[in-house]
Amino acid sequence: MGNERCGYVSDVTGYPRRGRTCCWRQVHRDSHRCIWHADTENKSVQNLGPLKPRPGERLDGAIFRGLSLQGVSWLSESVLVGADFSNTNLREADLSGADLRKCSFASSTMSYATLEGANMEDTIVTDTDLRGADMTNTRLDQANFSSSKINEDTTFGDQVIYELELWDTDNVNEQQDLLESAIRTYRTLENLSQANTFYNQASDYYRQSKDLRRQFKWMTNNHGQALLAELSRWFTGYGNLPMRVIYTSLGVILLWGLVYPIVGGLRHGNRDVVYTFTTTASISPEYVGTVLLKSIFFSTVTFTTLGYGNMAPVGTLAAYFAGIEALLGSILMALLVGVLTRSTWLR
Repeated sequence: MGNERCGYVSDVTGYPRRGRTCCWRQVHRDSHRCIWHADTENKSVQNLGPLKPRPGERLDGAIFRGLSLQGVSWLSESVLVGADFSNTNLREADLSGADLRKCSFASSTMSYATLEGANMEDTIVTDTDLRGADMTNTRLDQANFSSSKINEDTTFGDQVIYELELWDTDNVNEQQDLLESAIRTYRTLENLSQANTFYNQASDYYRQSKDLRRQFKWMTNNHGQALLAELSRWFTGYGNLPMRVIYTSLGVILLWGLVYPIVGGLRHGNRDVVYTFTTTASISPEYVGTVLLKSIFFSTVTFTTLGYGNMAPVGTLAAYFAGIEALLGSILMALLVGVLTRSTWLR
């Protein structure tokens, strides 16, 4: 292209809708590159602004390192694959709709920047100030956010863009790819939220990823795994809500406490006193209350496998129910320990 043209070659053939390109712009002073690709210290927003790119114009590999681009809007909708924004001030800048794949934003200030609809896949966003940034519908698959800062004003939208697109395609391969991208992104947002001590937000992203897997299993007719996911969702909050395990345990204890007097009753020690509703004698309210209290006590002892031995089920059916309750109690107590451990670890 001659010495008066930049000649920077960007090879991004691995990305969809992008190919190899050669920069045709004039060189900047003695740098042998155009002002966008020159690695020089005499750049400024004043000499870049008048040359602002058109929407969709290719600026792959551009170097903005260390510049102050606060409040600029002329980078929105630009193609900036592999650009270097490290140590750059992008506070309140508008990068919406820009293709920012493989860019580096390391140690940059992006507080209150607009990144809505941008593509930030494979970007390096380490030690970056993202407080107040708008990243709604931003593609964040495999972006690295380690040591970055967010706050309550940082927005990522109600759902990641991959999940929204997942339900709009009938192609099985595309669905699988979008599912994996959505799961990775939710995991990234969970880790980012946890690192910034937003524990409830981290839990929400964890449950969203689990919800997405569950819905996808139903959609792909994987009914067995989908049913297991439903049970995990309702009874443990995907292993993240200990109170659901406690409520489930209390429900089992109360339900079995109502069942025992109906399926045979309970015998108190060696005495001939049987607490049951199957008697032919008249039943008073006081008797009903006594039977229920005894039955719930026995249910609690059986569920927790304490086994005081002062009460025993009467009949084969009541004995079977007692065995089932003891098994459920062991499973739910183990689940509670696991869920409590995970909840404590998240904090």
